[in-house]
Amino acid sequence: MNSRYRNMLSFLAISAMIAACARTRTGDISTSCAEPPAIPLVPFSSALAQRLSGDYSFTAIAKSGPRRGKAAHGVLHLVSADTLQRCYVHVFKGPTRRIGEQPLVGWTDLAGDIGMSTGGVPLDSRDSTNPGVASRLDSLRSGLRFMLGFRPILDGGGNEFVVTRVSVDEFAGHWSSQMGYTTDRADGYFCAVRMTARD
Repeated sequence: MNSRYRNMLSFLAISAMIAACARTRTGDISTSCAEPPAIPLVPFSSALAQRLSGDYSFTAIAKSGPRRGKAAHGVLHLVSADTLQRCYVHVFKGPTRRIGEQPLVGWTDLAGDIGMSTGGVPLDSRDSTNPGVASRLDSLRSGLRFMLGFRPILDGGGNEFVVTRVSVDEFAGHWSSQMGYTTDRADGYFCAVRMTARD
């Protein structure tokens, strides 16, 4: 095999590696996140929700919508909500007793366009009254939901992530997004794997 032929093979191999990395950066589907069950996990206790606090490697994949087949990746940070955050919601007239419970709040640096609504709170917001990641717990009916970029407004838009599976160091589920009272919709599934395993 002459040196010119070897150089050509090396060039092709390097080009293929670069292309594969580019596909990963632009958010093609991740093979490490298998689609979980579709039904919300219930009953879902407040104690179980609290155990999910921590830092996670987070992947969300679009199954429908304008970015079907794309994935977004980032780090999800979840912390236990204080009493005010857990029991009250901030609206135009000040704190109001919420229906249900908000056991966790957090933020994320999720990168990649999967068709989520982007008109709400920045996902990386650490504001205690408007966090980038909010939660709702209805222990017996709808289980645990996370709202990414949620702002209490009247148009009905938002990104809802419903937990359908939990294990020791990870959880997963399905997400949906809509732009208020429009026909713009997207949905998919997600996986969150704890970055530091519990003892």
